[in-house]
Formats: sequence, structure tokens, C-alpha cells
Amino acid sequence: MQYQNKPGIFKRIAAVAAAALATALIPLNLQANEIIEIIQDAPELVQIDLGNDGHSHGDISAFEAAFRTKEGNKGVIEGFITTVDAASLEGGEVHHRLVDIVIDFGATDTLVVGGRSRYRSQAFELTADDPQTRAVVGGTGRFMGARGQITTIRMATGKYSHLIELVD
Repeated sequence: MQYQNKPGIFKRIAAVAAAALATALIPLNLQANEIIEIIQDAPELVQIDLGNDGHSHGDISAFEAAFRTKEGNKGVIEGFITTVDAASLEGGEVHHRLVDIVIDFGATDTLVVGGRSRYRSQAFELTADDPQTRAVVGGTGRFMGARGQITTIRMATGKYSHLIELVD
């Protein structure tokens, strides 16, 4: 079978290939190994006492707080904290809690965080100056496909410091 060259076929193929290559080379706003520091206001907390009376397995806390970045940008951090271990390995003094957090930078730019943290028995907030590290498991907008970790420290003032480290 003999191929017949239709007029302009190679020009069209070259144009499509060039456009695909140019699109692939456009840099994203999300930079690999980006570090973002935010300071969160003291959260508004709501406690949901499930199961046994008092602090126990399955209890949930919901929270919301405003934050600002080092550069002065503002956003909102929201999440749920669920107690999964009411009698930990440390003699019942520390409870493990699972977290689901969304950090909203505005528009469609969010980071999604998940993981486990240590809380003092009967406490509804992290212990001051006790760093907790959780996973960045995704995001939207400029953070689409994000991954990395976030280290959170509750300060004595009741505010929180978050260091977000994103990787390739």
C-alpha cells in the first residue's frame, strides 16, 4: 500500500506536536520542595461526646480557625479530630486522635491533611510546644496532586504554627 501525502498533513502533525510539547513545559504555580509557614488563630472548637460519657473512644472535635501566611495572605483551616485510642501505651496519659484537615488558601487552592496526633488525656487541644507531624495527602487548584508533610506546634498563646513542606 502506498501512502499518499495529503496537502498539509505533516504541517498539522508538527503543529499538534509543538502545542503538546509547549503545554507540557509550562511551569505550574506549585513548586517542588515548596515550604509554606502559616500562623493560625486559636480555633473555635465543638466537642461531640459519643459512646461512653466523658472523653472516650470515638469522640469527635470539629474546629475552624483563620490563618495568615508569612507573606500576609489569609485563609481558613477546618477539620475533624476523632479519638481512636483512649488508653494509649503511655499509661492512659496520652490519647491518639486521627485528623482530617482542609487548609483553604482561597479560590480553589486547598491542601488536604490527614494523620494521627498525640493529645494529653482529657485535653481537647494539642499540648503546647509538642510538635505533631501529619501527611499532606493532596490538594486542589495550585496544590493539585500535592504531597508532603505539615508540622504543627500549639503555642502558649493558643495560636498554632504550621510548617508545610511539599515535595515532588
